[in-house]
Amino acid sequence: MNLRRTSLSLLSLGLWGVVHCGSTSSHSQPGGGSSSGGVGATDGGGSTTTGDGGGKVVFTTNDAATEDAAVDLCHVAPGNPNGNAPVCTKPPAPPSSFSPVLKWTWVPPDDSGTHTGSMVIPLVAEMVDTNGDGQVNLCDIPSVIVALDGGPIHQPGLIYMLSGDKGQVQAVFDTLVDTSITPALGDIDGDGLSDVVTNTPDGHLIVFDNNGHMKWTSTAVEAYFADEYQYCSAIAIYDLDGDGTPEILDGFQVLDNHGNNIFTMDATAYAGTFWCPAPTAADLDGDGLPEVIFGNSAYHHDGTVYWSLSEPPGQPQVADFDGDGIPEVFVAREDGLLVLTHDGKVITGPTQSFDPGTSSNCWSKAGAVGDFDGTGHPSIMDGSCEHFGVWHVGLGDDGGAVGLSLLWQQPIADPSGVAASTAFDFLGRGIADAVYGDEAHLWVYDGATGQLELEGNRSSGTLIEYPVVADVDNDGSADIVVVSNTGGSSGGIYSNTVEVFQDAQKRWAPTRRIWNQHAYHVTNVNEDGTIPTHMTNSWTYVNTFRMNAQIQPGGDCVAPPANPPK
Repeated sequence: MNLRRTSLSLLSLGLWGVVHCGSTSSHSQPGGGSSSGGVGATDGGGSTTTGDGGGKVVFTTNDAATEDAAVDLCHVAPGNPNGNAPVCTKPPAPPSSFSPVLKWTWVPPDDSGTHTGSMVIPLVAEMVDTNGDGQVNLCDIPSVIVALDGGPIHQPGLIYMLSGDKGQVQAVFDTLVDTSITPALGDIDGDGLSDVVTNTPDGHLIVFDNNGHMKWTSTAVEAYFADEYQYCSAIAIYDLDGDGTPEILDGFQVLDNHGNNIFTMDATAYAGTFWCPAPTAADLDGDGLPEVIFGNSAYHHDGTVYWSLSEPPGQPQVADFDGDGIPEVFVAREDGLLVLTHDGKVITGPTQSFDPGTSSNCWSKAGAVGDFDGTGHPSIMDGSCEHFGVWHVGLGDDGGAVGLSLLWQQPIADPSGVAASTAFDFLGRGIADAVYGDEAHLWVYDGATGQLELEGNRSSGTLIEYPVVADVDNDGSADIVVVSNTGGSSGGIYSNTVEVFQDAQKRWAPTRRIWNQHAYHVTNVNEDGTIPTHMTNSWTYVNTFRMNAQIQPGGDCVAPPANPPK
């Protein structure tokens, strides 16, 4: 991939608080990975680490609050976090230190699908015991999971599992799956290991273990299979009833962890008005249990309706835009962007700040939420077929959300699909960067100004995929993972199915080593792949959506806002 980037400073910033604690050797088999540059731990002098023989690391830092504190880096702390995530104490990287380089690339050894490559997001998690301690945990090298050959309806293809440090093949999953479906991963049966959940080419739910071996397939054909507009939907995993056993969202259907139907929303009346549903779940009514959100409706865990709109479904995201502790629902649908109250009343929208028109391709793209201007309040990131932008959610005299105003826009090329987006605060400065992949490019923009930070070549026919940001090699610095395929029509260049980028000096902020599903919002999954029994509300914790969290010893953290209101 050819790169164009800005801010090429080679200033180095030492990492502290998060170190690579697994061995750089692994049990992976030789594969098609091609490594670009050395990968390993970085400890820049701000901290020292010593092992205690029990899987723990003792940190000695310049921060009195963490001086000589023993932190178990290999395991998630018991219990769920409450309230706001703590403020990150690691100082931001220098302003001119955004300097991406290619870490590794991967092309499958045999790819004879309709569209060579991948057209769904990659997943990231620790799946393999790479350090040989007999456990799969946070001290192992994460894996990158890639489904090949998607694009056409019910397209059969294989899932590959790659080592996050070098892109070597660790496993080829046992059987063909529907690779136009975006899979999800998480521990759905309580064995402490992440499972991969997706659909078969003939419409059954299928679950694989952490080694890629099939556990089971559902007896029934799932509802999405009969609806062409759901053919490219995304799986999600939540514990909806708080019983310790997760449920599975598959298009407009909810199933138990054995693939049995719990309830289904009938979307036949909306045929042609949406594509590729990516449902989510959040506790909208404050009863301690999440509702399932389909964009035009929300359902309680037992299938009873909480609220419903007569308009078509859209792609839902959840955040607290007005700071009152109560969530709002941001929906991208065929006629523009909307913000709804938690109980389904329209606050503002549909808004189209550019490229007016009603299109299930151009405006129903899953978006992201983050603090893009450094004010401490979340904004919305989304786009159409021809432009991409960030909107500020305006507040009225009473402090409530009242409207959307465009902060900036940039031209993109996505005429074929409904490509989604993500975000991350790479420099830890309290301003999120916008990350997007269209048919021909990987784009990274400064969230506050829209200034281009990275332009990379790719190719895609774009379903609902987007680049993923996670620490794929456990080195304490974030990485960007982007997939490509030969389905694009906008002059994109297909070179590799997977490309992973890192900062040249590994100065990007430390982040979680997991990205488990399309509707990712940090609190939906613990970093070890277990699914929370009682999920922390993301809008009180990090208040983002499709944006990974920074981490420090003890767990997630949030950078202080760069430009707080005076």
